[in-house]
Amino acid sequence: MALGLYDAGFATLTALYGPAARGSITGITLFAGFASTVSWPLSAFLNELLGWRETCLVWAGLNLVIGLPLNILLLPAVA
Repeated sequence: MALGLYDAGFATLTALYGPAARGSITGITLFAGFASTVSWPLSAFLNELLGWRETCLVWAGLNLVIGLPLNILLLPAVA
């Protein structure tokens, strides 16, 4: 869980919403669990096709192209 930055996500939600963050934390946990059903087989496929270094680069690129804009656009500024 630490490698997936759960702690940072949960801390951010708690800072933003306080006790009302429980539902969001549950949603993230469920979403991440279901995401593993896609990411593990995809990682295995990419590893066989490209190798482990390129697979890591693919995941890094996806994080930059998808994850970074989502974080910038969706997280509200903390006052």
